[in-house]
Amino acid sequence: MKMRRISEGALATGLILVAFVGCASGLLLAQEAAVSGSPAGAEHEINFPIDRTEVGTIVDYVRMGYAHWSIASGDPKPDVLGGARDIDDSFGEHKGKLKNGDRSEPRVFELYPGNELTMVLKAPRPGRYVVGLMGMTGKANSHELEYRRNGEWIKLPTLSGDKEWAKGWQVKIFCFLIETEAGRKEIPIKIYSTKARLALYGVALAELRKDPFEGKPPEGGKHPSFLFSSSDIPALRKKLTEHPFCSKMYKQVRNVGYGRTMLDRGNFDTPGHRITHFRSFLVKAAVTSAIDGDQKNRDLAVRLMEKALTWKSWGATLNNAGMIRTMSIAYDCLYEHLSPALRDRIRRRIEKETAALYLESTLGAWWGSEGRANNWQAVCNSGIGLGGLALRGESRYAQDYIDWGKRLCKVYIKTTLAPDGSCREAYGSYFNYGVGTAFSFLVMLKNATGEDLLSYDNDVLTRMTEYSLYLMHPQRDSFCNFDDTDFGYHMNGVAVIAGLAMYKQDRIAQWLVRNYGGEDSGRGALPGWRPWEALYTLLWYDTELEPESPDKSPRTPLARAYIDDAPPGTHRWSSGHVIMRTGFEAKDGLCLTMQR
Repeated sequence: MKMRRISEGALATGLILVAFVGCASGLLLAQEAAVSGSPAGAEHEINFPIDRTEVGTIVDYVRMGYAHWSIASGDPKPDVLGGARDIDDSFGEHKGKLKNGDRSEPRVFELYPGNELTMVLKAPRPGRYVVGLMGMTGKANSHELEYRRNGEWIKLPTLSGDKEWAKGWQVKIFCFLIETEAGRKEIPIKIYSTKARLALYGVALAELRKDPFEGKPPEGGKHPSFLFSSSDIPALRKKLTEHPFCSKMYKQVRNVGYGRTMLDRGNFDTPGHRITHFRSFLVKAAVTSAIDGDQKNRDLAVRLMEKALTWKSWGATLNNAGMIRTMSIAYDCLYEHLSPALRDRIRRRIEKETAALYLESTLGAWWGSEGRANNWQAVCNSGIGLGGLALRGESRYAQDYIDWGKRLCKVYIKTTLAPDGSCREAYGSYFNYGVGTAFSFLVMLKNATGEDLLSYDNDVLTRMTEYSLYLMHPQRDSFCNFDDTDFGYHMNGVAVIAGLAMYKQDRIAQWLVRNYGGEDSGRGALPGWRPWEALYTLLWYDTELEPESPDKSPRTPLARAYIDDAPPGTHRWSSGHVIMRTGFEAKDGLCLTMQR
């Protein structure tokens, strides 16, 4: 297919904005892109310097299939992940090949090279908009988008998209800026494939709007409030300095001097593969300095935050979510020690990155739906929610982010954990990654706002504690390795159990914490390799709660089967594990595990 070029005649302005869109009354942050002033009809060179200037809200969203469903078609309470639907009336003729044609309602529109799909998106008013596409491609940039303006089809460049994921199975989000013709409310667009097939999942239209910030400090905001409050610090300091086990572990956690060395060497000038180390140094330095007032760690945390602001990207999807979480926590802990100018820079960057994830989540990325979720859902949506907590009182969209995080973390818990507490994903790796991020967000939501979702879904998290207990090896050094769990690298999760022991006063959870990661475990360090795990375990370790031996508890018989499916239509099922033990206390005991 012949490719058309962008010309001055086609674009009335010398600027194109590249955008990341936030949806469902959410937000879009734009980057300015300069277009060289060459003669009309000539090819233009396009560059993308970072200059976020505009925001916007989603005004239309379309799911693909036999019938196309759209917010603009009149649904009074649109739910882009399922629920009430109205047949879309804004689409024009399409010329693609539908995937899964024998199904009543396929969710993918499949375009092969040379095929195209045309549609007309309805805009509420003339103006500047961004079209967001959710699709899966076999090769990078294997599709194009055109829109009709002044009687001419104009090819647009891909203005955003995750170039780090060039895998054919990975769903990607791509954004394009469109400016309507004067006085027109319709936007004709054409999507076509060039090099490989494009599986198109959805299309969103966002209208560029005003700045999201209120322009004033939050009223009545108190910092810190996520992991603890100012009133909690004396008791935390006493526990972490006077309790023998906690004092020993705290010295390890707060020792982040190597982060200063790496920063001075320039190792963090670009994040690269060191982004996990960066996050670990930042979150530990920020949190521990808020507790004990250590000036060196506080200064290091501030320097690390300033360095993160210089990066053009915080990484692809999961890394971006992790950085949003880390920067939000550091912002909360160090708020009183940051200059007004630095606070403003930090919260604007948090807003921009949160908006990017919000778009992907609203479009249904990360293999998730109301009936199925995985660890990506929890990691990313908890990051969105935590970004919203950090922006309360400062961004008009903060509550949207918080509500979205709450909703999707609940979806994750309800679809990934069976009613019996067992997990559908690999227990030691994906499970702990997902549950850990979702649980920590719910803890911080409770601390910051008072809203308690820790007992959501009939205390399934409590039953998850029992499931973890059954899977623990008698030697207490690891857990039964079903699926793709690798103990030497992945095994963690003690932080979640410590949090459940403290916030739910669960004495069985307390036994598991003390015997797997705590003072009765004999470990020289807290288990877990992700930045937050050792720190959260220590913060949530309850030194006063008496453990209950599972050998004496009616909650924990010596054999248990996790093989009963949930009621039809709930899309929940158990892990299929059958576990038999000779006991829990004795390290020379036996454990037999089977998987259906």
